[in-house]
Amino acid sequence: MSTRSLPTLSRTQVFEWHKAFSEGREVIENLHRASRPSASVNDDNIENVTEIVLENRRVGIREIAEALLWIDS
Repeated sequence: MSTRSLPTLSRTQVFEWHKAFSEGREVIENLHRASRPSASVNDDNIENVTEIVLENRRVGIREIAEALLWIDS
């Protein structure tokens, strides 16, 4: 197995982890981050996008966005 295919951390990431564990961090799992809820991902939009794509599998992102704006108005 080539070492180039193994996942590695950057030097900066190693230093950041070292600092975090030196300061008392005990778990490797990602910490919860506060973020704004996504307004675009909801059941209605998922259903609408699914219908649009099933009608035309070659539809573009812009066309989907325009169609969703038209549906909401």
